[in-house]
Formats: sequence, C-alpha cells, structure tokens
Amino acid sequence: MNKILLIYDNNENIRSLNVLLTNAGFNTYLAEDVSNGVEIAKIYTPDLVLCDINNGGSGGKDVIRELANHDRTKFIPLIYLSCKKDFDYIRTIMKAGADDFLPLPVKGAELIESINARLKKYKLFKEHIDMVRKETIEATEDMPVREDHILVKIGTNLRIIKFEDILFVAASREYTKVVTTDRNKYIIRKSLKRWLDILPGKSFLQIHRSTIINTNFIASLKKLSMHSYEIFLENCDEPFAVSVRNAKKLKKWFYT
Repeated sequence: MNKILLIYDNNENIRSLNVLLTNAGFNTYLAEDVSNGVEIAKIYTPDLVLCDINNGGSGGKDVIRELANHDRTKFIPLIYLSCKKDFDYIRTIMKAGADDFLPLPVKGAELIESINARLKKYKLFKEHIDMVRKETIEATEDMPVREDHILVKIGTNLRIIKFEDILFVAASREYTKVVTTDRNKYIIRKSLKRWLDILPGKSFLQIHRSTIINTNFIASLKKLSMHSYEIFLENCDEPFAVSVRNAKKLKKWFYT
C-alpha cells in the first residue's frame, strides 16, 4: 500500500482527509507538526506528501521548497491543499515545487484522482531509475547512515526524537519512559535492552537495571556510601540511584 504523509496545521480538515484516504486504501501518516513532517519526509521518503498548511504566511511555500531542494524528497509528488484560491497564490505554490494545487473544501473523488495520477507517474519514474541503476557499475558504495533518532507514534501523529535530546530512559515493565530535554515524556513499547542496542554507547550509560542516562547531561555525582551513589542530571529535579553493579562503570566514565 502506498504511504502518504500529511503535513498540516489545520486540525479541522485533517480528520476527514485521513478517513477519506484510509478508506481509499492508502497508508496515511500524520506528522505531529510541520517541522517534524519535513524531517520525516526527508528520512523516510513517503510515496506522496499532502500539505494542508494555511498559516497565512510563507510557511507552505517554504515547506515545499525545502522538500523540492532536498536529494531524498525532490522527486516525491506533493499535492497542496489550501483555502486561498487567488491565482497569484496558486502560482507561488506551483512555482515552489508543488505537483498539484486543490482548493478547500476538496472533493474526495478529485483528490483521489490527483493522488492516483501522481503515484502512477512516480512509480514509473522509480522503475526507470531502478533500471538505470542496475545498468550502472558503482565504483564505490556509500557507508550506511548511522541512525541518530527514533520515530515514535503519538496517537495518530508521528514525531522524531533525536538521541541527543534524550535525558534518560527508564524501564516500566514491557514499556520504557523516555524523557527529553524539553521535559516531554514518551511511553514507548521497547525494552531497555533494545535501547542499549540502538543508543550510541559513547553518550549513553546504564546506571541501574531500569535506567539509562545521557552522560552529556550529567551535572554531578554524589557518593552516599562505599558502593552507593546518586547522580544528578541537568533539567531533572530528582537524583538517580546508581546500582552497585554499575557504579564502577560510572566512576570510570566520570573520572576520565
């Protein structure tokens, strides 16, 4: 099934659009906000982007230009929806790189027709590129890109959490709580062991069987007894207990 990413700032339209596209057989993904939508498109390359940005400024045009100028998204079809219908605005959006412009309220059949037409063209384009690649001998291969984030689903929305923004990860049965530097908390169905596999070891350290911290945010270390410590992180009100098993690892990090 084709993946459609919805980048929007209009909650009134998005629910009906989501239902319409889901009933038409598409996999839809809703970005939590505009900036997350742009970042998600760049990393995960959906089959089509649907923009419903009507903030009255140049936000929609800027989003289109950013996607049109990025290597991973410049060929992805983009359909723009807007309440603004004047000719100059439509021309501005099309010149920025949109593949189609549909005024709101949009007719369901018209939107589905536009989506299918652009997906068909995009599929043919990708097939052509794949054929060209098979006929081309690559001199070198690019190194794989190291992941620096996790993509989480919040309700029906998607959000990118950068590893560098994570303060700590705490286990809670089969779930984990992730707390970020902006004090947001996310409950994610991922074991602590799995987090140890994906988080960069240079920055993250397990200090307890239920806690992993970002060492970049260590504020201080307090010794309670011979083998008992507490650690304080920036932007956190409460200290974290350090288990005896992990105390040596922490001291080694802290005093080197």
